[in-house]
Amino acid sequence: MSERISKALSYILHPVFIPCYLVIALKVWAPLPVFYLFMGDRLFLALFLLIFTYTVIIPLLFVFLQYKLKFISDYTLNNRRERPRVYLFTSGFYFATAYFLNEKGSVFMPTAVLFTAMGVNILGLFLFNFFDKISAHTSGLGGIVGIFFGIYYRYGDPNLIPVILSALILVGVLGSARLYLGAHNRRQIFLGAIWGFVTGFIGSYYFMKL
Repeated sequence: MSERISKALSYILHPVFIPCYLVIALKVWAPLPVFYLFMGDRLFLALFLLIFTYTVIIPLLFVFLQYKLKFISDYTLNNRRERPRVYLFTSGFYFATAYFLNEKGSVFMPTAVLFTAMGVNILGLFLFNFFDKISAHTSGLGGIVGIFFGIYYRYGDPNLIPVILSALILVGVLGSARLYLGAHNRRQIFLGAIWGFVTGFIGSYYFMKL
């Protein structure tokens, strides 16, 4: 795997984009009674833009501000000591998004539950970061695996099997890319994927009151 490909994968599959990828995947593949297949295009677009604003634009602006104020040395946050503030801020916006969606009614409740799980995921990374630089990249993708596995385990939709297998392959490829770039070691890659899977699975299976 070349450095160019590894960097491209790290950017394309960056944790900041995971919520957007997740809602699109749920729209396309989740079982009919669960998520967005009943939504019209305009309502789903409004939901997507809300999620994009709160989980992509605002966190990226925060990182940009941190860089300009010299609280961080670069945008990649390779320095473990520079990560906690960003993790804490980002998890707060995930929880805020979950609260907002939950207040909008039962239609958005499953999404609110998943965003709560993702917020817990990031909050866990914040805590783990005091001991080790756990991979946020594999944690994000591992969360998608856990979410879809939880939905499959609960509803048994065979159409989700290719999605789960594809996401697992992406976790492996992304983990290899992060190893190639020297961003993490194998333990950090593995722990990130496991933590993401656990939070995603619990969020999708145990806490959705459908």
